[in-house]
Parts: sequence; C-alpha cells; structure tokens
Amino acid sequence: MTDLSSLNWLAILVAAFAHMVIAGIWYGPIFGQAWMDENGFKAEDLADNSKGAMLRSTISYFILALGMAYLMPAMGLSGWFNGAYMGAAMAVFIHGTAGYPNYTFEMKSNKLFFIHLGNSVLGMAAMGAILGAM
Repeated sequence: MTDLSSLNWLAILVAAFAHMVIAGIWYGPIFGQAWMDENGFKAEDLADNSKGAMLRSTISYFILALGMAYLMPAMGLSGWFNGAYMGAAMAVFIHGTAGYPNYTFEMKSNKLFFIHLGNSVLGMAAMGAILGAM
C-alpha cells in the first residue's frame, strides 16, 4: 500500500497545474465557443462565476492528481508512458462511462459530452505522464 508521505507532492502540484492549463486552452480558444453554445451560455454570464469555478476546479484537479499518484505505485506503474496511458484509460473508462448517463438523463448533447471527455482524456493523460516521469 502506498504511504502518503512517500508521494511526490511537487509532481502532484505540477500535474494539477498542467490539467488547469490544458482545460484553460481546451475551454478557451479550442472548444470555448462550442462549449458555450451547447450550454446556452454567453461570455458575460460566466464572468461572475469564473473565480469560484477556477478555485473549485483547482481543488478538483489537485485531488485527481493525488489519487492518480496514490494509485500508480499500487498498480506497479512507473514512467511517463505508463502514466499517460493510465490517465487516458481512467478518463475514458471511469469518467466517460460514469458521466455519460448524466448527460442522457439531463438531455445534454453528445457533442457536449465529447467536449468534456476530450478535456479529461488529454488532461489526465498529461497528469499521468507528469506523475510517471517525476
């Protein structure tokens, strides 16, 4: 079993920050307009919520990186490639399959689901690569 004191806390912070950067680019210039359109948002509507949302996202990404850092040694994984593979697989098989029913019952579009899933796959693969490399 992995001991929390043996975790690389710098790697966890860097991994969480990397996912934040990826999400900022993903929901900004890459898919920002499509994400807003699918949700019926206007840019001015989001300004009031952005600081709180950023804080909650940062905490969430930190906890995600902590969990991944905890699981990797328990699974016998090391190295950037294995970490990236684990992160991408977790995003697809856990986030994707657990989250998709919510989209269907909330009558959200498949497009929105795949926008979110793409961010998770890329962000979690980056997290895993960082954790595995460091």
